[in-house]
Amino acid sequence: MTGMSGERSPRTRARERDRELGEVPPQERARLAAGFGTLLSIERGARTQFDFARVVGLSVSTIKALESGSRRPTTSSIWRIARAVRSGLRARVALDERLRRAAGPSLRDYGRRPHAARERMRVQLTVEFGDDQPVGEGDTLGALVAADLDAAFRRDAGR
Repeated sequence: MTGMSGERSPRTRARERDRELGEVPPQERARLAAGFGTLLSIERGARTQFDFARVVGLSVSTIKALESGSRRPTTSSIWRIARAVRSGLRARVALDERLRRAAGPSLRDYGRRPHAARERMRVQLTVEFGDDQPVGEGDTLGALVAADLDAAFRRDAGR
């Protein structure tokens, strides 16, 4: 349903997002459970799923589904997890990137405006660690900034 301005209502967007996050095929589910789900379980540590969900701000059913691979993670849920589990921006961004990489192509990004300090840290980690760290596929702003920094560095190095 669209309004007068042609934009979809928040309810319609939420339904579309739920449909996209919906049924995860068996192969994808196995890959998500082995990668993302395992990493999430490790980060949860000795906490119960109930306690972890409360700390993170997600439902218990979402935590269970993410660990079992039956739900695709979103950039928003990954950042919530990183914020709850780590203190300090650097540690949070590093965990955010590890979780994004573990999610792989199953990661869903709904185009929220990135937090400037988080993106600067992502770029800093990329500069420091190269391809072993940041800039995930859904991170277009960070990728553009990193590419600009790399081009400037190469240009200055050639002088």
